[in-house]
Amino acid sequence: MSVATELLYPALRLAGILGAPGRTASTSELADAFDALNRMLGSWSIQGELIYTIQAARYNLSPSKVSYTIGPTGADFIAPRPIRITQATLVLLGPSELHLPLNLLTDAQWAHVRLREVPSSVPTDLYNDGAYPNSRLYLWGYPSVANDLELFTWQQLSSFASQAATVSLPPGYAQAVVYNLAVCLNDQFGTPIRPNVLATARRTSAWVKANNAPSPAIPSVDFGTRGSQHSGTFNWATGMPG
Repeated sequence: MSVATELLYPALRLAGILGAPGRTASTSELADAFDALNRMLGSWSIQGELIYTIQAARYNLSPSKVSYTIGPTGADFIAPRPIRITQATLVLLGPSELHLPLNLLTDAQWAHVRLREVPSSVPTDLYNDGAYPNSRLYLWGYPSVANDLELFTWQQLSSFASQAATVSLPPGYAQAVVYNLAVCLNDQFGTPIRPNVLATARRTSAWVKANNAPSPAIPSVDFGTRGSQHSGTFNWATGMPG
């Protein structure tokens, strides 16, 4: 089904913008709702608990190249610009690949690196400058051998290209999108927010966040949990060692 029929129409109905059932939305109402939908999805893309998965992708490194751009167009690595890189590894190629974790540097840490262009067969650190629309990645030291870079990045919901685009959302997201969009439209069109719609919007987004939230590992001194010789971690959600 299309964005217009699966997301925009029910959100307009829930927001009270369309009166009687079956009333067709006007072109301007659909256009406003579509813009609001993409703005809302954009705001969701920077909220960790609304990110549905973290995905690993690999990119080829070129010897002696100091930095790499990553983004949707005209970049060294063609991919969605990473909202956040959670982990990165250097993949040493060969008969048996070896994955070496890279330290992710903050802006402050990168600013304190005095000598940045140092060649190395095994880089140890990665800095992402967060530029837009393509961000730039710096490896320290920069690779002198053609290995791979593996990035673990947030996979956010993408904005829709048109109202006719086909809707494909992870389980549980469609209801949350429709009800939260309805609340956004109440504010935009000045219609009163129905308490049950607001409650459902909060409840469905809370379900999504709860599903995406990682289970914490709690330090424990109990025998049998992993950790140091005298302690470990225990996952309260599963009842198993963390």
